[in-house]
Amino acid sequence: MKILVADDHPVNRNMMKMLLGALGHTVDVVDDGAQACAATEAEVYDLVLMDLHMPVMDGLEAISIIGSRQRPPPRLVVVTADHTVDSRAECFASGVQTKPIDLAKLASIIALTIEKADLAQAV
Repeated sequence: MKILVADDHPVNRNMMKMLLGALGHTVDVVDDGAQACAATEAEVYDLVLMDLHMPVMDGLEAISIIGSRQRPPPRLVVVTADHTVDSRAECFASGVQTKPIDLAKLASIIALTIEKADLAQAV
């Protein structure tokens, strides 16, 4: 799968790139939501993992733009340390999933995305 990780923290970006790369996926990383929008305009991604709070453009604004442009839109998952009720409600209202807590959950999201892509190609 081709995965985009958008996170303003370099340790988080590097960790996600290393973990996802070890699972055999192609991973690109960007620093903020505006860069994520530009990346998804230049490339087609199967999955976008997006931090919620970033400078320049936050994750929810970027997700809204990305989801409205690409057809079908990539699977969009918010990856954030912000677990407040308001933040979770915003994410669900935007139609995105919130942070995969552990590698097994992340692998599950990736597997589901691959399965949906395989079904779409079979049609």
